[in-house]
Amino acid sequence: MNNAQYILAKIDGGAVNQIAKDRFPKAKGLSLSEMSTNIDVIESVITGKADFAVDDATSFMGYMKNNPNKIKRFFDEAVGVFPAVMLL
Repeated sequence: MNNAQYILAKIDGGAVNQIAKDRFPKAKGLSLSEMSTNIDVIESVITGKADFAVDDATSFMGYMKNNPNKIKRFFDEAVGVFPAVMLL
């Protein structure tokens, strides 16, 4: 996927931008506005605007459950891990 022939769908300002820079620097990017949802990212792949997307497993699993055979998981391992912090 780290090839200029592939297009990665991503939301501007999201964590995927760092993953794209680190893991897929040669791939082209399809930037979606910050108002976009995870579903918009997935739909970009389904409609052919992008070749692949990277997002949290929960979003993909939910979509796959409700839309069988529309998308498939490409990597078995995580392509990036970010710590989560909650301020109280």
